[in-house]
This record gives sequence, structure tokens and C-alpha cells, in this order.
Amino acid sequence: MSNVIKVILSLLAALTLFLAGWFAHAWKNRGQVSKEVEKAISDLNKQHKKALQAMKDEYEEKLKKKNEIIRRLTEIIDRLLQVLLPLQGTGAHGVDSLISKLNLNREKLRNI
Repeated sequence: MSNVIKVILSLLAALTLFLAGWFAHAWKNRGQVSKEVEKAISDLNKQHKKALQAMKDEYEEKLKKKNEIIRRLTEIIDRLLQVLLPLQGTGAHGVDSLISKLNLNREKLRNI
């Protein structure tokens, strides 16, 4: 989507430069050409706004998905901790290490 915006901005710049040059050097039939160029600039501005809105919508949708994934991962970690916490300190192999890693990862998810 950012490539679309770059193309739109370059077209706007080119049309603006053309329009400026047209007013500076060509006086013959300048009314019709300038109207067409101004219309093209107006249309490009509309498309630019639509592209920016699409990017914003995409970002918000990705943010919602990310938050949902983080929420689900946190729920999974919490479920595992509920099962493992009663086993903590019983000498079960690797339980203490796993609990500390789960807590560390839960904190990482909260900071994202």
C-alpha cells in the first residue's frame, strides 16, 4: 500500500510541476489543459485519501488481530500455570524452570 501512495505522490508532484510550467510558458489553449490537469490533481488527491484510509484500516485490523493473539497466548500460559503451580517445589523435573519461563513469557506478552 505504501507503494501506491508513493506513486500517487509522484504523480501529484509531476502534474503540479507540469501545471506550473504550463502557466509560465504556454498561453495557447491553457484553459482546457489547465482544467484537465487540475481535475487530475483533484482525482489523485481523492485516491490518495482513499489509500491512506485503507492503510489505516489495515493497521487497525492488524492491531486487533495482534491483540487477540496476545490475549489467547496469555490465556494458554495462565492455564498451564494453574496446572503447574501445585507441582512447584515438589522436585518434579523441570517444573520450576518451566514455571519461571512461562512467567517471563507472560510478562513479555504484557509489554508488547
